[in-house]
Amino acid sequence: MKLRKHMISRVLPDSIAEELGLEPGDRLVSVNGQPVEDVFDYRYLMNEELVVLLVEKPDGEEWELEVEKEYEEDLGIEFENGGLMDDYRSCSNKCMFCFIDQMPPGTVSYTHLTLPTIA
Repeated sequence: MKLRKHMISRVLPDSIAEELGLEPGDRLVSVNGQPVEDVFDYRYLMNEELVVLLVEKPDGEEWELEVEKEYEEDLGIEFENGGLMDDYRSCSNKCMFCFIDQMPPGTVSYTHLTLPTIA
């Protein structure tokens, strides 16, 4: 399986990402050692208080960043062309109760899907 890298298009001011030194043009490779296929993976993997990001800089250098944050706190990054949203493939969690995988093809728009938070 080819590892997907998601280009960061924007870093929000005063965000965790800015504090970490992330910049537009950097690529997110993995979160907590797990590949990030789409928005489902990204949101699921980021809902931790401690995350380890693997980021590839434009010159090919890889940074491993350990981030301590609030459970649902956002890093403050946006991805190129909606990035993760546009290229939905399939959630890798394989939940037996998943409503997404049970929907008929073409009935769900993944670009406007908001994920519920689990308390």
